[in-house]
Amino acid sequence: MSDKPAKPGVNLKVDPADEKRISELFGQGFDESQKNPEKYWEEQRLREDKTPPFESLKLEKSGPFVGPKGGLWADPEHTHHWSPEPLSGALVNWAAQLGGKVVPHKANPALVVVKIPHAQAAALAAFKQGQHIEAPIISGGKYLLLMLPKSFTPGVGNEFQAEKKLQAPAVASVQAAPQAPASPDPVSGSVSGTALPKHQLVDHFTGAVESLAAAHAWVAERAPHLSVSYPDVATANAVNKALSEQHPRVVQHLRFLGTPEQLKKWAKAHPEENQIAISGKHSIDLTQQGPLQGTAIALAHPYDQKPYHRSVMVVQPAYFNEGYAKDTQTTSHFTAGHGLLSTIRHECGHVEGFVLRHLYPSGSHLSCWEIWKKNCVPQLKQHKDEIMSQISDYAATNPHECYAEVSAARRAGKQVPLWVRKALAEMQIDTAQWDKLNHG
Repeated sequence: MSDKPAKPGVNLKVDPADEKRISELFGQGFDESQKNPEKYWEEQRLREDKTPPFESLKLEKSGPFVGPKGGLWADPEHTHHWSPEPLSGALVNWAAQLGGKVVPHKANPALVVVKIPHAQAAALAAFKQGQHIEAPIISGGKYLLLMLPKSFTPGVGNEFQAEKKLQAPAVASVQAAPQAPASPDPVSGSVSGTALPKHQLVDHFTGAVESLAAAHAWVAERAPHLSVSYPDVATANAVNKALSEQHPRVVQHLRFLGTPEQLKKWAKAHPEENQIAISGKHSIDLTQQGPLQGTAIALAHPYDQKPYHRSVMVVQPAYFNEGYAKDTQTTSHFTAGHGLLSTIRHECGHVEGFVLRHLYPSGSHLSCWEIWKKNCVPQLKQHKDEIMSQISDYAATNPHECYAEVSAARRAGKQVPLWVRKALAEMQIDTAQWDKLNHG
């Protein structure tokens, strides 16, 4: 207590009788709450519902309202997207002329999504080229998707007015992988030496971003269906680089990436996804337990019915951080690489394996994955030492780990054995568009 006198006009004293009454009421309330806490607080809630606090003020929230998936809405019923800034009228009109539309991005209020029918792919590609837009076009279920800043206003020059007349590739949703300087292998068609995959990529991560906001914005534009929350910039850069090296079908398969605790929060925020996991091939309640067990650093887990269409990637907290993202130490050849980048490359290899179950090469009754096993299993039985020497010790475990290790090695530009190149050639995943291999 301070001995300083109170300021003039301020009476800090409480009448003794009032003070005693307050203490008695507080004591009674405390005793009741201790006897039966549930009953006490339920009665308290009912009293507040009957006579809401500050009822005379009649305060009403006008938005934005946060939706179940994190999007912002203008009304509590989540029927109208929250859009404090008006969308570009020219962009909306252009999309409507092609049978499409422009809607706010559900997860990032700074973005809009241009949705154009697949039949208008050439017009969208020409528009992207004419407007010098760097963001990729993503192939969705009903529409081709293009993420743009909400403030984007298309130019009104000839390149905007005549976009339908321009000829462009049917879909510019991805960028081609960089060509390796080495000559093609005559046996497999793959590049000998570096063995870089030649199929299309999401949108290559050209450089390290300097802020978490920029890293999350990259994911929001390239993979709006993927939930991820990075703890630091180094982690974000490592993961984004690994994602950028994957085929769009692989990234589309992946719905969550993060730690076990983040996975539980995601599952609670997406009950419809968790219900799929509960009724999936490997039934699991993701709100209660995670698929990552034991000493594993990370795990890619499909959580629906076979053939799998969705998966989650879970990383131990001890490895989902700046230290492991920047770790450059070498290993005793147990794995094809070390550090977070190699770990995510490996797990993405597992996800790619899930996708390959849906793809069938031209003229083949076997899926790409069945072809891989046909080539890999004899090698594991007869040449295990060579696999350990040429790829990694972990690759010699089983066909699943072997493919994941091959995937990580290829992204790192390392050599792969001749039998791997032959298998890849038979699978046609480097030489044919995956849509042409799709059987489901």
